[in-house]
Amino acid sequence: MASEKRWKKFILAMSALALIAIIRAVARNKTFPVVPGYIERDETGHDPERYFGSRFKPAHVESSLTEENTGMTAADTPADTENNNSSTNCKPSTNIAFLRTHKTGSSTIQNIVYRFGDSHGLNFAVPRERRNYFGRCATFNRGMVEPLASGHRFNVLADHARYNREEFNAVMPPDTVYVTILRHPAAQYESLYDYYHWDRPIHFNVTFQEFIKDPWTHYRRLNRTTSLPTRHCYKNEALYDLGMDSPAEDERFDENVAGMIHSLSRDFDIVLILEYIEESVILLKDLMCWSWDDVVNFRVNSRMQRTFEGALPATTERTLLDFNKGDWMLYKYFNDTLWRKVSEYGSSRMREDKRSLRSKIRAWKEFCVNGTKVWNSGGTYIRWYRLSEEGKSDPTCKRLTRRSRDYLWDLCDKMKLLRPITTV
Repeated sequence: MASEKRWKKFILAMSALALIAIIRAVARNKTFPVVPGYIERDETGHDPERYFGSRFKPAHVESSLTEENTGMTAADTPADTENNNSSTNCKPSTNIAFLRTHKTGSSTIQNIVYRFGDSHGLNFAVPRERRNYFGRCATFNRGMVEPLASGHRFNVLADHARYNREEFNAVMPPDTVYVTILRHPAAQYESLYDYYHWDRPIHFNVTFQEFIKDPWTHYRRLNRTTSLPTRHCYKNEALYDLGMDSPAEDERFDENVAGMIHSLSRDFDIVLILEYIEESVILLKDLMCWSWDDVVNFRVNSRMQRTFEGALPATTERTLLDFNKGDWMLYKYFNDTLWRKVSEYGSSRMREDKRSLRSKIRAWKEFCVNGTKVWNSGGTYIRWYRLSEEGKSDPTCKRLTRRSRDYLWDLCDKMKLLRPITTV
């Protein structure tokens, strides 16, 4: 009996010690409140295993890139004073076209590009009439851009547009770096369906769960009953954003999509992958010769509610991949391309740089952020950040946490000063 009492005391003592350790860890890391039902990701918003496990990562790099140690030390501060570019022998690139795709984490990358251009006094190509799109259905053309006065040129284009390389070339300098981002098509489609309320009568008029029972029937019915140009985006959305209308699903479908992919592989200097956003951002940093501070990012514009918690059911994923076959071909090609670049970069170097990126993001978040808030975007609830007292007066903190559209309006106002003077 006495030994049983001693054992119970021992268990209680160990439990108390474990609880104290957890409390100290939370205090040290300043974990921020999370809305119930929302599954948090790491500081970069990176959580590929939420949907797919790690099966899209090549086996030969699996073991070398899974270490979770952030490498953060007490000496870390948000802003580096030394030159922390990828290489002291390279010159930072200042001309970049980032083609935003829908529901792929492009808001986060856009914020990186916006901040770099804004902090370096670069000129932005912005849509006319304070829109946040360079046309939703028509492919991009130079007439969609607010012009600059003679003697000025554009350095940055980073808003939604349907890709048209000839017209991009008419706006951007010859040495522009072209970047875009993709997401696993099954996860992207679920996000599109929820975010844009495709369950409403103007769209498919059925719940997502009902839609995935037979997406082809719902798609054909909608195509017969609407002449809206947006009907093309209900299928293979990524290819649509990249300039391809829904290709006919005939015996030449694979050939047509493969030709489009080949053309895009020549046009884009790097295609980022949301499921591997850390590796993607590090490769972008290296390509652009930017600093760690330049590529710090907080996950932005993320939904708080989802159709499914956890992984998409396997049958749902397969149905969506079959339905979006073109996007699946596109994703697989550029996911493989990304991992070839990672292999060339070096697994040890990538592992160390992931530590540096996480450490830098954590330092900025601890300095800038004091919890989160929620805002309603047309019926979709989005998590955002509350600034700390220090962050409220820090330009970088304000840029890091600025909502995409608000940031665009600020840039539009700045670019007004460079517009041609019109006379009556």
